[in-house]
Amino acid sequence: MKRVFAHLGFSAAVMLLILNFFSVTFAYIALGVVLAALCLVLSVPRLRQGVSVWLCLVGAVVACVTFIVGVHATYLPQQKLIGQTAQVQFYVTDVRRGAEKNDYTVKTTAIDLPGVPQNIRSTFSAHADLGDVPDGIYTGKVTFASTGENGYAAWGKFSDGEFLSGKASRVRKTNQSAPGSAVALIQMRHAISSRFAAVLPGDRGALATALITGSKTNLSVGAVSHFRTCGATHLMAVSGLHLSVIVGSLYWLLRKLRLPTWLTTVLTGAVLLVYDGVAGFSASVVRASLMMAVLLAARLFGRKADGLNSLGLAVFMLCTDPFAVTDVSLQLSVTSVLSLLTLSPVLNKSLARLHIPKFLRQSFSATVSVLLYTLPFMWLSFGQTALLSLLSNLVLIPLAQVAMIAALLMLLFTPLPYLVYACAVVVSGTTGGMLWLVEKFSALGAPIVDLTGPLTCVAIAGVLLLFGVHFLLQRQRLGVTAAVACAFYLLTSFAGLAVEQGNAYLCIGSSSALLYDTHYALLVGTPDQSAYYAYTRILQNRRLQLVAVYLPDDRVGYYTRALTAAVHPVNVLLPGGNTALAVQPECEHLLTATAMDTTPWQGVQVQYRYNKKRYTVSVTCKGKRLVLGNGTDLNGGGFTGRGWEARVHRRRFNGSVWQAKHRCRYTGMRQGTGGGRTADSYAAAGQSFADKEERSMAVIGEKELRAQLKSGTLSHAYFIYGDEGYLKDHYIGQIKKKAVDPAFADFNIHIYEKDGTQLSDVLHDADTFPMMGGSNLVLVYDFPFDKKADVEDIKAYLKDVPDTTVLVFTYQSLPVDTKKEKRWNSIIKAFAKAGDAVELNTRTQSDLVKMLVSGAKKRGAALQTDQARYLISVVGTDMQTLLHELDKLSAFCKDGEITAAVIDDMATKCLQARVYDLSKFILKGDTGGACKVLHTLFELGEEPIPIAAVLINHYVDMYRVKCAKIDGRRADDIARYYNYKGRDFVLNNAMRDSAKLSVGALRRSMQVLDDLDRALKSTAVDAKILLEEAIVKLSVIAVSGQ
Repeated sequence: MKRVFAHLGFSAAVMLLILNFFSVTFAYIALGVVLAALCLVLSVPRLRQGVSVWLCLVGAVVACVTFIVGVHATYLPQQKLIGQTAQVQFYVTDVRRGAEKNDYTVKTTAIDLPGVPQNIRSTFSAHADLGDVPDGIYTGKVTFASTGENGYAAWGKFSDGEFLSGKASRVRKTNQSAPGSAVALIQMRHAISSRFAAVLPGDRGALATALITGSKTNLSVGAVSHFRTCGATHLMAVSGLHLSVIVGSLYWLLRKLRLPTWLTTVLTGAVLLVYDGVAGFSASVVRASLMMAVLLAARLFGRKADGLNSLGLAVFMLCTDPFAVTDVSLQLSVTSVLSLLTLSPVLNKSLARLHIPKFLRQSFSATVSVLLYTLPFMWLSFGQTALLSLLSNLVLIPLAQVAMIAALLMLLFTPLPYLVYACAVVVSGTTGGMLWLVEKFSALGAPIVDLTGPLTCVAIAGVLLLFGVHFLLQRQRLGVTAAVACAFYLLTSFAGLAVEQGNAYLCIGSSSALLYDTHYALLVGTPDQSAYYAYTRILQNRRLQLVAVYLPDDRVGYYTRALTAAVHPVNVLLPGGNTALAVQPECEHLLTATAMDTTPWQGVQVQYRYNKKRYTVSVTCKGKRLVLGNGTDLNGGGFTGRGWEARVHRRRFNGSVWQAKHRCRYTGMRQGTGGGRTADSYAAAGQSFADKEERSMAVIGEKELRAQLKSGTLSHAYFIYGDEGYLKDHYIGQIKKKAVDPAFADFNIHIYEKDGTQLSDVLHDADTFPMMGGSNLVLVYDFPFDKKADVEDIKAYLKDVPDTTVLVFTYQSLPVDTKKEKRWNSIIKAFAKAGDAVELNTRTQSDLVKMLVSGAKKRGAALQTDQARYLISVVGTDMQTLLHELDKLSAFCKDGEITAAVIDDMATKCLQARVYDLSKFILKGDTGGACKVLHTLFELGEEPIPIAAVLINHYVDMYRVKCAKIDGRRADDIARYYNYKGRDFVLNNAMRDSAKLSVGALRRSMQVLDDLDRALKSTAVDAKILLEEAIVKLSVIAVSGQ
């Protein structure tokens, strides 16, 4: 039987086209049904003779099995990553630069999450600039999201193996190198783009790059829009046309050089492989390459290739990837080639009777055939088809072919400047002509057939059904069938227009919405890429007048500018708070206001309100009020663009009832950005908004924080500082336990504790919606706020902290000195107003004593109050050290008492305690004993300068106490005046030792220590020797001063 692969390939493709609309469960059902049908056909001899039938069923079985295996092997494992944030290592395979961020096609090498695939292909968007040729392994924090519900919603991403997209932050380069092949392909693409940009600046060079590589990155938005209007964007997507021109030209040239057939075929195949790499191995390129490879193989073996069978073989091979058929470019490419193999020859033969020139006849036949065959897929994917493409492609395709050949020769002749110049002239002329033509064609108000009407699907299905019945029965004339089909389509379309009258529609994007009826439209928010294409298509196809654009701030985004350039709205409204940031959009009237009531068209009233980065647009239409903006949700007819999947949905309402045109699915972002805590949450905590304002400036301490955590009520922002590190660590741990479910701690806790932290990364994580509900904890250590912009940004952010976020800034090693550095005051004030500023200082000695006594009891030991004070004098006031020593002593004295002797034997003395021992020998005049203690400190690793500092402080304390006692002051007065609260043992030691020296001796000792301090900081003499000399002098003074 002829064309076996045509039957297998096309039947498999059709089955996969159907399966990709449904889940894998449907695939199992379909497999059972098809297998039953195949068994029936093979078991009945009469049916078995119909080879075409069972071949098609075999193709369908292969498709079902391929789909099931593909879903379980690749798609479902990656779905575990949706909504999760992880540290990812990756290398870049393609770069697409944007005005606001860059998109990188990547392959991951490691994902820091258990039980997930490690090596996947994805596209990461990031503000980081990795250069034109990223050549290393990079690492960054990535939040994953789905590219779409299915292959169609993902716009071909599934066909490239991209089931997930990601937002990357804190991207940095590692010491590892990327695979050489990936770097080589990026370098090649960049070199080609740079070469064209250098010789042909502007859109001409960008169009040449697009024709050769398929990359439209450098092409202006206006030019892309013009090509789309003319139905000629296929010229900038590398496919069969490009490969046929390149391979055909090369094959012809090599044959003219009289090379052997086998060598010509091998060289052409090698160039074909390299060109696939330059084009990024996209599905359409691989399909065309397979087709070309089959033709070349036929030439190599001296056999004539059957075009339809070759196409079927290529399609069958591509169907080994079950998602390949969802790629729009592949669908259009296959149907275009199919039309050229089947319908175009028939039309060309019919037109030959009219004596039309051969070139025009072939071009017209090919264009009409392609338009008719691609119509169903244009409807499925774009909802439109351009009738102007009939005329534009007649001219543009020949120009594109000449431009491609000249561009390739220009690259080939790079070492020969004169030939490069000659080729560049040709490329410049042809690409310039193409740009001029598409601009002029677009200016004609090109007729575009809108395929999104309410009954369009019925019309198209009816037409296809009529032709199917005709070819099945073949009893009536084709002309009669065509006439009936046209009449049916027109009647259905007019009925659809009648149904549509009086309806208004709402298209929801990820951060924007388009409201429109049959004549007018208004836009709220900032559209992203997906929304831009959808909105532009709706506005142009329906020829709607965009009456007003309501923007959330003065930063006019890239796609907002692109949309206004494409459709020219009447009015654009900005808040106007910072017009210097606004790139002027194209419109008739640019308005600035923070509050405005308008009537865009009859029956629609709009209220626009803007207040400190929060905007609300209230639209009343058809008697229903919609509240749109960044502070609303979808309850009761309102919605927020944030939180809804990027694929744009359409909703229709008639009167007061909303009817879902497409199912909207919430994808995990939070609804609304209410900012701070709600009134209900304060009521639950026994607080009111007034209570919050009254305490907005208060800095709380440990007692208030402990009570707050005990009640289970957390603030949304904390600024934790002070000199007690143990308390800070302890209460941060408590906040973690209260805020985040331990099962999701890896996903909902974000910690920044390294130098170089960017505040933008912190705030990005703070805006992330927590996985599986709960709270999202962002913990930042020692952020310096040494930039004025960071101070302003955090103050602005704290005015509107998400309800689901707990933002904690804590300071462990970086001191927060509110007296010397005034910036801390404003920051603490902002945190106290938005949440809580908490100062955790060292506990008083009495509190420490209570802690030690009760702690010993809990540990099964006894510790008296006096022994607790002695332990503090030996160990110091650091809580973590005290508790560590208490654990050790309690374990040793289990069920017994911790005595002073046990403390002396087992406790590790702090530096301060050992310096007190040193001072005891000094005051006795025992120089040998003092030097022995000093050498012990050196052996323990203590440095001379810290030792000297503690010694100086002790003598300062003694001098203060001595003077105060001479003045008749009591110990309580001294403690209060010199702030010895919590440092009782320091005061007690100073009072004890000061009694052994006179005021004069203390003054002479202070002078010795002052000289020591200067010498340690200014001379090169060994610090240990300087310290020993000072101790000898102090001992001499002590002896003479007693």
